[in-house]
Amino acid sequence: MNCHEVKKMLSDYLDLQLPQEQYSEICLHLESCIPCTQEMRRLKAAWEVLGQWQEVNPSLHFKQRFWEKISELEKQKASKGSISWGWRISWVPVGSMAAVLLVILTWFFWPSAEREAQVSQPEQN
Repeated sequence: MNCHEVKKMLSDYLDLQLPQEQYSEICLHLESCIPCTQEMRRLKAAWEVLGQWQEVNPSLHFKQRFWEKISELEKQKASKGSISWGWRISWVPVGSMAAVLLVILTWFFWPSAEREAQVSQPEQN
């Protein structure tokens, strides 16, 4: 049995959930493989710590306060970046419209060669 196979089965090994043959093979492997033995010890220590876990009982009004806080945060989030009537500002379309308006105004007010010629030549009657 190789290290990869042993490491995949270490949890079942510690829980005594393996058939006797596999259990014996892992025991033999652990006797000769220091890295796998260290991995098994770390896993065993982690399970021991988890076994000491104590369930925490929340206070009576925990859920109510939790959902009130969530609601408050959602209201704060909604109020940022919005216009007074509730529309959110999307800057990409605003910037696009400004660019289009700038092009139109520039084209309209930019003096053309024909208009310049009319301005520079006095009217002849």
